[in-house]
Amino acid sequence: MEPASTERISPRHILSRNYICTNDLLSRIPSLNNSNTTIQEELLDLENDRLSDDFQTKVIVNEDHKMEILDGRRLGLGVSDRVRIKKMMLASEGSGMNKRIMDIFSADFFHGKFWSMWATKFAFQPWHNAADFRRHLRYIHDFANLHTLSPIDGTPYELFNSIIIPITTYLQRQGVDFRHNLQVLDVLMEPESDPRLVSGLKVQQSGKESVIPVTPEDILIVTLGSIYAGSTLGTNWSPPDPIPEVKELTLDDSWDLWFKLSGKHPKFGDPSRFFARITESTMECFLVTLTGWDFVGQFAALVHSSLSTSTLVSFKNSNWGLSLNVPCQPHLAGQPENTQLLWGYALSPSREGNFIRKPMSSCSGREVLMEVVQHLQFPVDPILEHSVTVTSLLPLATAQYLTREEDERPKVVPENARNIALIGQFVEIPEETVFSMEYTIRGAQTAVYQLMGLKEKKPKAHKSYWDGLRTILL
Repeated sequence: MEPASTERISPRHILSRNYICTNDLLSRIPSLNNSNTTIQEELLDLENDRLSDDFQTKVIVNEDHKMEILDGRRLGLGVSDRVRIKKMMLASEGSGMNKRIMDIFSADFFHGKFWSMWATKFAFQPWHNAADFRRHLRYIHDFANLHTLSPIDGTPYELFNSIIIPITTYLQRQGVDFRHNLQVLDVLMEPESDPRLVSGLKVQQSGKESVIPVTPEDILIVTLGSIYAGSTLGTNWSPPDPIPEVKELTLDDSWDLWFKLSGKHPKFGDPSRFFARITESTMECFLVTLTGWDFVGQFAALVHSSLSTSTLVSFKNSNWGLSLNVPCQPHLAGQPENTQLLWGYALSPSREGNFIRKPMSSCSGREVLMEVVQHLQFPVDPILEHSVTVTSLLPLATAQYLTREEDERPKVVPENARNIALIGQFVEIPEETVFSMEYTIRGAQTAVYQLMGLKEKKPKAHKSYWDGLRTILL
């Protein structure tokens, strides 16, 4: 049995109809299935078909081996917690950047169903910064409909096949030159006292260094940092390599380039603030490939749902902080009929499991699946015989949530910059939420609008704090 590609094991990225920039982009990209239809139109048709079939995305909290479909109309929040959330919503933008969520709420808040679901949906930990938690509160009004999350996972297959490949194909047809196996070593800028103009890119390919000239009329957009840097893979029979000490952590080119830029001027941010606390940013993901065993059918019977229902499970009592996603099948393009795919992640992989008495990061894929199956009270041996589980340990998965000072994430277009912009999950975009596709797309859109001097107004960030306040007050 061959497992699905380990390249697909990654932290959850949510696709939502509230992502204004993402939807704007997808409305311009033709579908690979029908050149007369855009990706956005294809997704709307899919959503309408699923709604007509009573499609739902169920969110379930597993507590003490009992499955409960989350009713978002009952947040399970006490009066004091509602008051604190209300104050955060009314606070000014940027407040709480260097304050932890746990500095605001009591310990009891982090043991409730609201926090369990919030952490499952957005991968927050109590020690993450309160400013990003506040920005995500704009989505709290969605909790009223959390048991039917039609805006989430609204793609025919996973995002790589449904969105990334069509965009890449479109750009190639427009003549975009993708250069592979080329490493950018440095960005040459002037003047040294206040770097604002890029004059060249120092690159290396096949062991040879060269400089690509950049004119003042060119535009350079640089991605800073990566949540996948330093990640290690595990197999069905062996755990991923342990995470080394910070000083020995292998960073990728996007981090190396950020360090070089930050060394030129403070306006390029401070990458050391985000990669040096791996005990606060580590996550482990897993992907299960089942052949000849109807896990999805058994699971649907357990939670009383149809096979066309995608389900997200939060294991509230899991020591590892486990979440499991049981998507509609097939999940990948070209997936064989007798194969099913499941995936999930854990926010605390360094802790000892409830059933497997060792840290998740020290477990093989088979042992990880044993822990999940026992939480569900499913028969262990038959499922293990028909499955292969691969894992990925990511030391920087939630680094963008770490506490910080205001200037440690740089602006998309740094002060006085003429032909360079910065994008990714480690730049600062006011009122926007990180750990999302929308964040990177809005960053790129902001870069193009500002550097090209476009007069057309770019879409404003989706803000629904007032809707959220009504949800909290009800």
